[in-house]
Amino acid sequence: MSAELIFARLLKGAAVAAASFICFVLVSSMVRMTCPLKAYPPGVLAAMYVSLLMLIVYSKFKFSSHGMVRARIPMVRRAFIALVALEFVGIGIVLALRGDCPSIVRAVPVPGALLIFYTAVIFSLIFGDSYLGALRNVVRLGVKPIDFMRDSDLK
Repeated sequence: MSAELIFARLLKGAAVAAASFICFVLVSSMVRMTCPLKAYPPGVLAAMYVSLLMLIVYSKFKFSSHGMVRARIPMVRRAFIALVALEFVGIGIVLALRGDCPSIVRAVPVPGALLIFYTAVIFSLIFGDSYLGALRNVVRLGVKPIDFMRDSDLK
């Protein structure tokens, strides 16, 4: 295994760990919201800004075309759909438990959408972004990204 490939995998591993931590912060902030909610917690605001940065980097640079683990695309899609469905159920439970507070009902969709975004990021880094299909062209705004890692020819 070459040094470039080791660096690429370490970078992807660090990004997966960071995205997993952000998912944990988002879930805990949704569960801990109290009524009346005056502002988003700092963890949610940081997740918003980091997600914008990640979208810009994803649209400009090609770093998740090859995942850390090889898996069949239909299986990855099914696992992703199942996990997102589970997240929707969790968001629904939070909304049902706090439905009497209108400020929380208005505030929960933003961390919920960020949670789904970071789940997609984790799946893209672990399994590659080919499971996204046509959606990756939409996210990249039709622009072909720069392959700065050049890990496509490394095995």
